[in-house]
Amino acid sequence: MAYRTIGSVVKSKKPGENDYIKITEDVVLKKGEYLSLDTKTSKLSSVQKALENGRLSEEIASKITEKIEKTPWLDKDKPDTFVRFEISKKD
Repeated sequence: MAYRTIGSVVKSKKPGENDYIKITEDVVLKKGEYLSLDTKTSKLSSVQKALENGRLSEEIASKITEKIEKTPWLDKDKPDTFVRFEISKKD
């Protein structure tokens, strides 16, 4: 069972406005399907578990971690951050 990131929940850039969902991949959803909301912490934890269980090499884990770290995850102390969650779909 593999998951792929199909979008993100993004904080509005305008104060007081609603957050929004940005879909970054073409995807078809069927009635009854679930999507996962992943945080930076949950993604990093999943990579670490996969590495420890031998499902990822050090090189691949490093590349995935680097990609996760580059995402502008919401941080109240950093004004240019806005991603609350990444949305994943089970393939």
